[in-house]
Amino acid sequence: MTGGGFLGKPKSKTFTWGMHAGQAADGKVFGHLTVIDHVNGLKYESTHIGDYGVAVSPFFVSVPAGGVTRVFEGRLRVNGGPQQQFTVYFNDSGEPGKNKDMLYFKVNGVNIISGPLDGGLPTLVTIDGGNFQFHDHCIPGRPNSGN
Repeated sequence: MTGGGFLGKPKSKTFTWGMHAGQAADGKVFGHLTVIDHVNGLKYESTHIGDYGVAVSPFFVSVPAGGVTRVFEGRLRVNGGPQQQFTVYFNDSGEPGKNKDMLYFKVNGVNIISGPLDGGLPTLVTIDGGNFQFHDHCIPGRPNSGN
């Protein structure tokens, strides 16, 4: 899965991000995530991606029924500070991604980018611009790779 985009209006963005994540044939998880909070002046930069794959229950977030959703987790630094745990859900719901693709992001158990509660769980937020792209050319028979 690869992608980038923003929340907010083009000239007054609240968040921007770029990412890529997946799993190699040898099982090694790879990727990188950068999220910038333009309102609070925070830069979230991943230092390690530990898990990547299909979102499976039990969920702590309301996962969309449509599109392709992937979750990855790892460690990051906020403005170069100490490492913290993060989880991000990306949903590719169509082309182009504007007003279709969705995102959820939390750090150390705190929702950073999330939508309203649905059944007691936070939801993914529909992005205002950008695109997430699920790459179905990943490893056959390996669900965590994308197929």
